[in-house]
Amino acid sequence: MRKPATIARPPCCATMLLFLALLGSSANWVRAGTITFSDQPAGDGAMNPTTYGSSQGLPSAVTALFSGFSRSNSADTDHTPANSDNKLIYGTSNSLASITFNQPVEVPSLWVSTGPFGSTGDVISGTLGGVTQFSFTNTTLNKFVEVTMGAGRSIDKLTFANYQDSEVDDITVVPEPSACIVLLTALTWILTSRRRLAC
Repeated sequence: MRKPATIARPPCCATMLLFLALLGSSANWVRAGTITFSDQPAGDGAMNPTTYGSSQGLPSAVTALFSGFSRSNSADTDHTPANSDNKLIYGTSNSLASITFNQPVEVPSLWVSTGPFGSTGDVISGTLGGVTQFSFTNTTLNKFVEVTMGAGRSIDKLTFANYQDSEVDDITVVPEPSACIVLLTALTWILTSRRRLAC
């Protein structure tokens, strides 16, 4: 006996909402920006500018204020791939250096090095409202190391302790998810856990 053709069932409402939330989150990653410091003037000296925005590679509406750093393109090779300008920044002194963002962001990747003149024991911390979200201590001498502990963690400030002459390059910044994405994620959780909607 012939069996009736199987009719494909439309995706569950909760599944569709989850897909939309993940799609929105992925779009957020597309909006990530990376600071390479290639816009800094040549030579050693004070950073100019010290406030970065979208024209320096940050995502739209995100700004970053740098404090306690100097610029250089002469003492060491920078990290930026396929780039020959060797521009990076380094800690001016052992006083706390910082990067302050105008809104919560994620910094899933940044590259740090003691360079030829810094020392191991540098501590890089990410904070949100003054509360530490992650902390990394560099124990590698004169070699760029990627700091990835900020992935998935919201922060509004990076601080650099014991950072005299140590270097920073290629900072990736991701804006916080938009309110609609958060709402879609919450709705997905409600629909999945309580099964209020029929599929």
